[in-house]
Amino acid sequence: MRTLIVYGSCQAKELGRILHASPNVRSSYDVHVQWIGDQARLGESWAEEIAGADLVLRQDVPELKAFPPGHWDSSLAPIFTFPFLSLAGVWPFDTQLGVADRVASMAQAAGRGTDIHYQDHLLGRMRGHIADFDERLAAYTTLSAPEYPKLAAYLARLDPRAYFMQKITELRRQDTVHGLGIGAAIASQIRQAPLFHTVTHPASPVLRRLAGELMGKAGLSLEPQSDLTDGFAQYQVPVHPLIARALGLLWAKDGRQWQFHSARVTFEQYYRHYIRTFG
Repeated sequence: MRTLIVYGSCQAKELGRILHASPNVRSSYDVHVQWIGDQARLGESWAEEIAGADLVLRQDVPELKAFPPGHWDSSLAPIFTFPFLSLAGVWPFDTQLGVADRVASMAQAAGRGTDIHYQDHLLGRMRGHIADFDERLAAYTTLSAPEYPKLAAYLARLDPRAYFMQKITELRRQDTVHGLGIGAAIASQIRQAPLFHTVTHPASPVLRRLAGELMGKAGLSLEPQSDLTDGFAQYQVPVHPLIARALGLLWAKDGRQWQFHSARVTFEQYYRHYIRTFG
């Protein structure tokens, strides 16, 4: 049996699960996932696996830089690369974009609030201006804080449409780099369909399409997999209503309920929980 290696983030893990569920792929390849979470522990041993692989799907992630020179050169197999998919334009306040909520980070390091997987840097900024929880939630909901001039000035500079288009441009650029069409597909459908659950967790249709594009390069097709569960669907970060309206996101309507582990919550419930948890 030939060996297919998928290297990368949690997206690569989900991609590997989709590939393994495909009879076409499974009859041709034994699918192995090299997840970056195991890289520090297993990275050195992965080189042997790479050397014996027949096909490698390698995600473009920062962790690639940690490998010694020549790590990937040992493979004589085709290496098809793919991007780390992100929809930052829809969740512009997520701390994964580089601005931290330090109070939330410290709380989670101490074991508090670990049910919240995504931090919000705007709420972190507002914490330093608005002490009252209800008032802070109202300011966050309206993106308005006229009583706090410095915060109001910051909010006035927000341009969600421009930021969204910048991130869409980045998706299209990634298509060019990797020889794929997934970014263009996301750009054309994101206003009509919920293609991501969080800023970095694509919905199953996106990853199935990506899997199909990658395996198409290897001459294999993927069958429809309507019965395959969505591996990222158990946690959704609510889209800010004003961002949803500004971007014309038809699926992120006011009052929509979002999956929060085993519960369904509204935008208000989710962010009230965030504020109460982290203060």
